[in-house]
Amino acid sequence: MLLEEMSWNIVEEMLETVKTIILPYGSCEAHGFHAPLFTDTKLAFEIANKAAEELNVFIAPVIPYGICRTTRGFSGTLSLSFDSLKILTYDLIKELAETGFEEIILFTAHCGKSQMIALREAGFSYTKNSHKSKVFLVSAADLVDERIKKLTESPLYHADELETSLMLFLEPSLVNMDKAVKETPQVPKYLIKTTGRPWMKSSVLGDATKASYEKGEKIFNLLVDNLVQIIKDFQTPLM
Repeated sequence: MLLEEMSWNIVEEMLETVKTIILPYGSCEAHGFHAPLFTDTKLAFEIANKAAEELNVFIAPVIPYGICRTTRGFSGTLSLSFDSLKILTYDLIKELAETGFEEIILFTAHCGKSQMIALREAGFSYTKNSHKSKVFLVSAADLVDERIKKLTESPLYHADELETSLMLFLEPSLVNMDKAVKETPQVPKYLIKTTGRPWMKSSVLGDATKASYEKGEKIFNLLVDNLVQIIKDFQTPLM
């Protein structure tokens, strides 16, 4: 059900029975010395795509950019402004609604605070002006439950054990575990900053050295199961 791979008439035909679409968001940002810049984008697409297959719903093309505040300053990190992401998301919601989608699920694997607020504000702005379609917002962080936490040995932050394990499962050729590190930078909590680089060496927040393919496979399946259940809950009529 990949929207980008369909012709317009097939989309129109499918919309007679399928009204739900997942719009995934990633980022292009530093993920340590060991993992690629598109880690969040890869995770967003793969989790959303697997869930969409199980639910038989549409999946929109993944948005490969996000708001990356802490990792700005690391080469290759490309951050959108808050307003850019909000406007882009509002426009996409509006277009998807006008196409005929009645349930639009924003799913982001990049879970920074600014990212989440921009997506929520876009959904709010649309909903305030139109009741044609329902908009939902789910992050990958929302999918992490106690079962997943028990599979990991370290706190979960960024480019860490969890994300690295997932990439070892999904795209192992792009992960260099010889360069994986543990880093717990002390970034000033209350300082308004444009980048975290002065306090970070690798861009890792956590312990990437504990990652493994086996953990990644188990975590991926649990994340997908949790997203499927959340969407099923969305689709259950309120009594």
